[in-house]
Amino acid sequence: AALVSRPKDYRIWALQGMATAGTGNLPLALSAYQHALKLAPDYLPALEGAALSEFQMGHDSAKPLLFKILAQRPDDPTSHAMLGVLEFRAKNCSAAAGHFEQAAGVIASQPAALTEYGTCLAILGRDEDAVPVLAAALVLDPAKNEARYNLALAQFNSHHPEDALSTLEPLIDTTSLEESVRTLVAEILESTGDTARAVEQLRKTILSNPKSVDAYLQFAALSFDHASPKVGIDVLNAGLMQLPHEPRLYLVRGILQTQLGEFTRAAEDFETAMRIDPRLSFLGVAQGLV
Repeated sequence: AALVSRPKDYRIWALQGMATAGTGNLPLALSAYQHALKLAPDYLPALEGAALSEFQMGHDSAKPLLFKILAQRPDDPTSHAMLGVLEFRAKNCSAAAGHFEQAAGVIASQPAALTEYGTCLAILGRDEDAVPVLAAALVLDPAKNEARYNLALAQFNSHHPEDALSTLEPLIDTTSLEESVRTLVAEILESTGDTARAVEQLRKTILSNPKSVDAYLQFAALSFDHASPKVGIDVLNAGLMQLPHEPRLYLVRGILQTQLGEFTRAAEDFETAMRIDPRLSFLGVAQGLV
């Protein structure tokens, strides 16, 4: 009714957007906000409403609106939080981390945003900084295994294996443990000198998922480190029965055969790996061993 008598009042258009957004009709709300911005391009309530609507609909076009808000209110934590999420989705962790840092108060109760912040810190090599952020995410959502895994990985990468193992402890004895978690547990156990339990975890991984390339590779690396190439070769033979076209398995089996002095067989494995994937990393180094 107000718009009939005052169709160019940008404040009423912004209020129309707010009311419409309250009903859940985001496209119609956005249309009202956009009309308000045509009349007053810098009107803050319309900018905030339009940015939120675009963000909630998953549109990257929220970004320029958020930057306009920050031009008026540089310390606005909500705008920084939304920009952090958008930059994370765009895989721009450097920018995302900066925005999340300025939105600390807003995201403190949001496990998803905390997880994204912590993940970006880890990607940037700031694992020590990532640990408290990911720990906060786990406190908010302790039943989420992904949050537990992310925290443990950051703790392990920041050279705190005991803390990482403690974080994963509630999951270790579960029968349906995910492959990525079990292989991380094995890596942590090996780093603490508990090779027997590390081997046990890798065996469980292979038994539950016989096509787990990472588990075979990790088992082979462990065998190499402990000068037990025969054990590693036996496991890789089983892996190649499941994955006969996986070049990395041929590569590491060749390395173990070199350790045994089986140079002819090692060369054959390297040639097979090269035939399957000539771009395979470290293949030239492995051939040099022979």
